[in-house]
Amino acid sequence: MSSATDFTHSSTSLRLAQQPTDFQLGTLTRIVKAQVILLATNLTQDNYSKINVQIKTLIDTHGQVIRQHLVRFLLVHIYKQDTSGKPGDTPPLLLLKETVQATSDSTPFTTFAETLCAFCKSDSAPLVDLEYLLSTLGLDAFQQFALSSLLLLSGKQSITDQEH
Repeated sequence: MSSATDFTHSSTSLRLAQQPTDFQLGTLTRIVKAQVILLATNLTQDNYSKINVQIKTLIDTHGQVIRQHLVRFLLVHIYKQDTSGKPGDTPPLLLLKETVQATSDSTPFTTFAETLCAFCKSDSAPLVDLEYLLSTLGLDAFQQFALSSLLLLSGKQSITDQEH
């Protein structure tokens, strides 16, 4: 009887030991963010397909925090390259297009809207021509409207947060 109790106790201990701590999850997230930035930094026309698949896998595995980090990095990267506020058709812009249009649900749009709103409020952000950016991303009129609405809601939320 005691061997059955010992087995149950040891298997419970193993399951508890296998659960990552908040510190471990935070460390893993930082590592994945760094990996995504490294992949996006080394993006070229020649390796675009391979890196795009690797980044999508990391986003699918580790969630929206990674997508948001990637979008912020790509926005900064794209607008640093072109100080006029109008990005060219570069591999980072292509990756941003695919990241925003990744699925048919609203999650990529919401993530993009929140990240773009935060990006526009930052000190390092240039003036962003929203109409040009949305059309450059290849969004149809409905998608542009939906994203603009999310941007408006994100802006209103931050204004409400500041009032309280």
